[in-house]
Amino acid sequence: MNKRFAYMLLFVFTSILAFGQEEAKRYMDLFTKGEYAEVVDYFEKQYRSNATNYYETLRICYIGLKRYDDAESLIKKQQRKTKNKILFIDLGYVQQLQKQEAEALESYNLALEAIQENPNLAHQYSEKFSSFGLYPQALKAYEIAERMNPNVAYHYQKGLLYAEMGDLENMYAEYLEMISQSPTYYANIQQRISNNISDDPENESNLVLKRQLIKKIQESQNILFTNLLIWLYIEEAQYG
Repeated sequence: MNKRFAYMLLFVFTSILAFGQEEAKRYMDLFTKGEYAEVVDYFEKQYRSNATNYYETLRICYIGLKRYDDAESLIKKQQRKTKNKILFIDLGYVQQLQKQEAEALESYNLALEAIQENPNLAHQYSEKFSSFGLYPQALKAYEIAERMNPNVAYHYQKGLLYAEMGDLENMYAEYLEMISQSPTYYANIQQRISNNISDDPENESNLVLKRQLIKKIQESQNILFTNLLIWLYIEEAQYG
């Protein structure tokens, strides 16, 4: 092959590659804008050639277009390819969107079974549940892992989930237990708490926190809980 021909091939290849990247960017821009009808054919084609990279985008397109049967078929196809049980969460969500509550519950339980087999999967599976707003299932993922492996605890993560669910009692219980077990988290927990309290002493969140802090101080004499209670009173402009 002479040099001139080699340079020509390189130019053609580079041009095709540049065009492909530009095309991909254009379709991704449309995708991020929610223009699923404009991009679904493109992602179907890409998925056929590279399932790993385009599964998520194609699934989101199908759901956005309410093509639930296609979404379910896609998920099951991906399951056969990867054998990854986290996909039962995707399947359950699509079933739930179709009001197939019993089927969705079964799919979620199949996903949770994977954590019983391998508790290290808890965070990954919990994050997946949370991405769909499935906070009770996300919480259960951590609870199963803690039951299977008593040496691990997810107090902070569970506290965040209880916050999403609006459960103040359990949220503060988990946050304070995190401080008990890992004092280095004190500043982080304090910042989280500051997002939930107000300067009103009768605010429900303030009352729940004070009650739990007083109980913790009586039980443990932990100076961090005393400091946190003093800080709360300062925030309420009641200190002194």
